[in-house]
Amino acid sequence: MRDARGVPCWELATANPGGVGHAWIKAEWIAGHRPMQPFPSVHRRTGAAVFDASGAPKLQVFIPAKVWDNARLLASDPAYLARLQNLPEHMRRAWLEGDWDVAAGGYLAGVWDPVRHVVAPFLPPAEWPRWRAMDWGYRRPFSIGWYALRPADSRIVRYREYYGSSGSPNEGL
Repeated sequence: MRDARGVPCWELATANPGGVGHAWIKAEWIAGHRPMQPFPSVHRRTGAAVFDASGAPKLQVFIPAKVWDNARLLASDPAYLARLQNLPEHMRRAWLEGDWDVAAGGYLAGVWDPVRHVVAPFLPPAEWPRWRAMDWGYRRPFSIGWYALRPADSRIVRYREYYGSSGSPNEGL
């Protein structure tokens, strides 16, 4: 957004987790960024930094919110919270708790939990059995994963990946 006279301009966007734009919104505003911490804006297609008229980098920030932050909604629809409690677990977490890590509509919907399923990056020891697997993606980006089996407890670790994306949501190379 710009103004030739130097008037400060703001863009405000709101959304709920889940639904058609979930992946794009999460990638654009949330993934890799800490809540309430400004980060440099990048051009959606090129990935290049975006600057204002003075040459300063434009910043954006993810401000998380929960349903309880919307007092007007809760006052106008007292049964809303009860309806959310009856949703499937992953959508209840998304809409009630503002959880953007739900895998809405995906194979892992209702199961994925980054606290349990994500570990700090590491290179598995050479003696662990290893293999690769690929999802061609056909109409969407492809994904190649490098996996290892941890012998102590038979857990599978994806320790490397190549995701064939153009940088735009749901668009392959």
